[in-house]
Amino acid sequence: MILANPFEDTTKSVLNSSARIIDIIMNRKIYQFEKVISIVESELHISYDKAILSLNFLFMTGALEYDKGEDILRLDNEA
Repeated sequence: MILANPFEDTTKSVLNSSARIIDIIMNRKIYQFEKVISIVESELHISYDKAILSLNFLFMTGALEYDKGEDILRLDNEA
């Protein structure tokens, strides 16, 4: 779910999850892909599938870049 609907928790929407992923990357300076995923799953209680959807959304909007060689996530303003 990208936008909220009456049948799901709004904190689990892709938009909200994406914003929280950006917060994790910016505030904690954690850039490793697997580490970001594990924090999202454990602290935010968001499933792996929803975390991947949120990351895909961030990639599609150009807010996030992935460096395959170093296996790190980079915000667009840090590139």
